[in-house]
Amino acid sequence: MTNKKFTHTFHPIDGKAIAEDILLKIRKKIVESGITPGLAVIMIGNDEPSKLYVRNKKKACLKVGIDFHTYFCEKETENQIIEMITFLNNDPAVSGIIVQLPLPERFNTQKIIDAIDPKKDADGFHPKNLKNILAGKSTTYPPLVQTVLRILNNEKINMSKKTVALLSHSQVFCPIMVKALENNGAQTKIIELQDAKALKEADIVIVALGKPGCLTGDMIKKDAVVIDIGITKTNMGFTGDADFKSISKIASMATPTPGGVGPVTVAMLLQSTLDLTENSSPS
Repeated sequence: MTNKKFTHTFHPIDGKAIAEDILLKIRKKIVESGITPGLAVIMIGNDEPSKLYVRNKKKACLKVGIDFHTYFCEKETENQIIEMITFLNNDPAVSGIIVQLPLPERFNTQKIIDAIDPKKDADGFHPKNLKNILAGKSTTYPPLVQTVLRILNNEKINMSKKTVALLSHSQVFCPIMVKALENNGAQTKIIELQDAKALKEADIVIVALGKPGCLTGDMIKKDAVVIDIGITKTNMGFTGDADFKSISKIASMATPTPGGVGPVTVAMLLQSTLDLTENSSPS
């Protein structure tokens, strides 16, 4: 009688490599077309992961040739921020506008996002744009949603008939992510972390809870794919929602934090900015 050893192959998804490919194509398009996109980022408060993303966005914009405008708001009122957005809506040098989320609790996030011109909504979260997606009138998904799809496609994961568990409490992100996955043939459920049965049945797990290490290897199906969107500043540095060490012993592939979802999200934001520039240019 022979003992069969359990063999497990794990592949860490290289978000930096995926992002570099996207950025190279953006740079090529900008050089060939002669256009100069402009991205305005409004940073409100002192959220550490948000600061990291803003720095990375600036670095990527400089790399591909997108003008980058940063507005740091610490003492400004909500009305002052809305006035700033109105100015940027009318600034021809700005193709795309984003408000870096999350915002401090004292601000009405939806009211501020609503102030952005839908035609300059680089993050894709304006209600008008979301409504068009949910109504099936548009497949121009927000960069974060495009990031998940791009990673899955890059890793040659056929989403058709796959079971997806989505762990997130975002009322904006969840319905659009579900719509995009279902358009690709996946069966998607928005679940809670405590729903052990649904987690164990999922071929793909997408987690965006902002709780470091909350998803562990014993909670997922063998050879599942894990896309970790969460990022939190801890004493150990920036950490994802997935406990990468234990996940890597069970999953077939997963995104690390940092170096997974983050770089691709930045690249897809720049792609969105380029698209907005092209859409606003006279034909």
